Amino acid sequence: MPAKNRSIQKIFCSFPIYIISIIIPFLHTACTSTAQRPRIQACLTEDTGELDNTDRCRQENQISVKDRYELFMIEYDDQGQQVCREQSDSFFAHIKEVNRRKAYHIIVVFVHGWHHNAGPGDSNIYFFGKLLNKIKEKYDTAVSGVYVGWRGAVEYLNFSPVKYITFWDRKNISMVIGNGAIAELFVRMEKLSEESDNTKLLFIGHSFGGSVVFSALNNILQERFVHSFKNGEEISSSVKGVGDIIILMNPAFEATLYAPLRDIAEEKKYGDRQSPRLVVLTSEKDWATRYVFPLGRFIGTIFETRNTVKRKDRSDEYQEFSQYDMDHKALGHYKPYITHELYIEKNKPQRRESNYDYWLTKAIKERKKHDPNGEKWTYTFESGLTLKHMGRSAAANPYYIVKVDEDIIPDHNNIFDDRLIQFFKELITPVLIDIPTQKTDYRKKPYEKK
Repeated sequence: MPAKNRSIQKIFCSFPIYIISIIIPFLHTACTSTAQRPRIQACLTEDTGELDNTDRCRQENQISVKDRYELFMIEYDDQGQQVCREQSDSFFAHIKEVNRRKAYHIIVVFVHGWHHNAGPGDSNIYFFGKLLNKIKEKYDTAVSGVYVGWRGAVEYLNFSPVKYITFWDRKNISMVIGNGAIAELFVRMEKLSEESDNTKLLFIGHSFGGSVVFSALNNILQERFVHSFKNGEEISSSVKGVGDIIILMNPAFEATLYAPLRDIAEEKKYGDRQSPRLVVLTSEKDWATRYVFPLGRFIGTIFETRNTVKRKDRSDEYQEFSQYDMDHKALGHYKPYITHELYIEKNKPQRRESNYDYWLTKAIKERKKHDPNGEKWTYTFESGLTLKHMGRSAAANPYYIVKVDEDIIPDHNNIFDDRLIQFFKELITPVLIDIPTQKTDYRKKPYEKK
């Protein structure tokens, strides 16, 4: 073969090697190339103010606040897949280590909503850290947070008023993520948390993040509800949820999605010590879910057909529900499904009670003096917030759809009011009943089981 041809052949045969040599570095970083938190390591800080990410902790997937809490970032892409599985692996390793020490441990998972992400400077990261800090101030326990990031904000469109045209796309993506790999993350978290009697697991979702959480856990909640009853009628124990409690704040999904869970829950009766499993909090002044959401649903579902459906209530009487309203209104604004109100009652003394007093049992017991079913109870917490049962569900139904006064949540995004954070701690008292408080005098090492 002529030398010239051999040279051409050599180059031709070597070409794939050249291509591979170029691609390999990209393959090596592909797991993190699109991640906003690509470094799988901890950023150590003694100042919770570092969570504003202005100078430090800009790329790490873990922020370790000394003597306070550990905050992990786990990201998902628009196809519903984890951007980098090493992010969740590092968190699972952390849980196993805390379990090995038999430590008391509170895990809080937060899924952000529209116009947010896991990038440096996102306000939701800072305020989530504030929530973790408040929990740590109250309880003598290890505290871990998981901030689930996704493209709630489209980077090149994240400015007013253009950013609002992303409604339909981001709502769809929230459903894609909820029906994607994130269910695996939540269930694995629950499995590891259940390996220790000292671990409590809480889920919080905001806006379209509420859509992510509910889409991921709705079917699981229905299944576990059904299995909580013997022969489909008598409750065998407390109705089980996913983790210890799920809290959705100004969630942006239609009431239709909640209807199946609501229907089966309406048919049952509960013990007075039933813990809340799903709490949906919606501000009456949330313009995004009150006005933008119905408009978006109208445009996006204009060719769908809807009916009026009839369902039996707990009194064995039929109620009618408009599928049109259910499909266009966000869950927290669909009046027939609202079960509670949360407001500030002026001139009413705040309670000062032990953590071991279960507030719901006391509220129902007091109400039964006037109503044998205990419905329409009210209870004022130490935070000064009053929770009122509206009589649209059984007194201890584990699913709360709560209308929140504007003085507590003034709009769609201001969801981390100090009083509301205090209310969270009081609401989940039955969940955290075995967790020691900071005032407890232990002679053992910090976080170790008594």
